[in-house]
Amino acid sequence: MGYLLQAKPHIIFDHACHDALDTPFKFSGFPVVDPRSLSAGDCILRVAITVAPDQPDEARRVVVQLAGDVLFRGPVQGEAVLGFRLSPELVDQLPNVPLQIEQEAPDASPGLSLCALHLIWLPVLHDRLSLKGVADMDARTVALQFESLGDNCEFGLFQRHVGAEPLGLLRFAGVRLDNLLIGLRDGFRGFDDPGRIETYLFGDGERREYVTRQTDYAMVSHTGVFEGDMTQSEVHAREITRFRYLRRRFVEDLEDAQKIFVIRRDPPMSEPEVLPVWLALREYGPNSLLCVAPAKDGRPAGSVEMIAEGLMMGYVDRLAPYTNAHDVSDDSWLELCRNVLIGHYSVAERKAPWKRLWPLDRAGRQKAPHRRAPVVGRR
Repeated sequence: MGYLLQAKPHIIFDHACHDALDTPFKFSGFPVVDPRSLSAGDCILRVAITVAPDQPDEARRVVVQLAGDVLFRGPVQGEAVLGFRLSPELVDQLPNVPLQIEQEAPDASPGLSLCALHLIWLPVLHDRLSLKGVADMDARTVALQFESLGDNCEFGLFQRHVGAEPLGLLRFAGVRLDNLLIGLRDGFRGFDDPGRIETYLFGDGERREYVTRQTDYAMVSHTGVFEGDMTQSEVHAREITRFRYLRRRFVEDLEDAQKIFVIRRDPPMSEPEVLPVWLALREYGPNSLLCVAPAKDGRPAGSVEMIAEGLMMGYVDRLAPYTNAHDVSDDSWLELCRNVLIGHYSVAERKAPWKRLWPLDRAGRQKAPHRRAPVVGRR
């Protein structure tokens, strides 16, 4: 007998652990998954690794191998999460496929540990209609179809340059990728706690700007208020009220799943880094994610690569440097956003199909639906 499950990411295998990676971690206890029980979709292996503070660069580099193939080789930081899409053929072989995770440098200092392995099924939705009328949209309307996930102010400034001023929790904020994932997982709970918000002046010019830092997520945000406009205590009180509203609205936007969420990083994010963000968005509803990178050979500015349903990689001619987020290539961003909307599919009705799944472990026992409890009060 199976159980009914809404078309959201579903953990069909959960392996919690706390294994130090100073020696190779080897695992081959994956469950048997009957492909006939699954609807169309993607099977994703999610790997969670914790990194002790102040680890040197060489100690933070890890190698992830599955069935002898290298899935990821690179640095991780904080509470890192990586995701890997598995082919149907590989899913069939999972019970006999070995996974190995280790630090790349064999003599690296200890400080990395594996804390969880998840095998996740993400169903494909079938209730989507083509978005019409994009060619007739003005630049402001196009920009309002998107919401920024950071990692700096570039996309928010592009929206301003074309006359769009949406309210967004992360529009003018900087947050590290691992902290963004934690915030998405727990809905940025406690974000507006007055004791966890620091307000201070930033800059060396004649008029310094007040900025805020939310300590739980190490998120730094612009206030748009400058020295002499308000006192520090007034800015602090205003930001608490503003964050309370923006956090609530951000979660509502996630649940409504009407906007396309945009994330940019330089250097660009790899697919193993992108997939966990996409999965976290899909926990709320059929959200879409656009990852933006500079144009390269074979991927000209304005082009869009469809990685999976609701997951896109887009290219602009250049990204603004971190030292000057105002140096935005507005025309290239607008071209990309318009092309994304032309090829994008929006949800016609909020009636996510219900799927019947029979995920089995090795012994043939049915797994109960599972969702990780939110993290509260993180410091």
